[in-house]
Amino acid sequence: MAYRNDFRDYADLLFDKFGDRVKHWMTFNEPWALSRFAYDDGVFAPGSMLILGESSMSCWKLSTEPYIVAHHLLLSHAAAVQSIGKSTREYNVNLKGYFAWSYLDNFEWNIGYTSRFGLYYVDYNDDLKRSRRIQLYGSRIS
Repeated sequence: MAYRNDFRDYADLLFDKFGDRVKHWMTFNEPWALSRFAYDDGVFAPGSMLILGESSMSCWKLSTEPYIVAHHLLLSHAAAVQSIGKSTREYNVNLKGYFAWSYLDNFEWNIGYTSRFGLYYVDYNDDLKRSRRIQLYGSRIS
């Protein structure tokens, strides 16, 4: 529970100090990437990873670790958003919108946007006009 309160307090501090100057806020960037690459693949710090041949207890801990980390990241995010939401109502801030980043977007930027995989198509030559992608068999995504 302390981690959740610590992150909420940190978010409150930032919102109090910079809320009059920062227009867009987000909590964690890609919590799935942190939990997976830091606690499963071991590519990011702290570099935890499952190594074959370890004791069964150690393997169990390491195989569940990414999920536990992701769970706590999401709980911390929720606490921060709830707290900031209360602050925005106090100060009559017009809070609206939702930022969604698709897992597939990572493939797009990783290959220099030479292929597009997202749910929406962004036309870079037409003032960033967005349109929904067509699903298989010609039906539209709703």
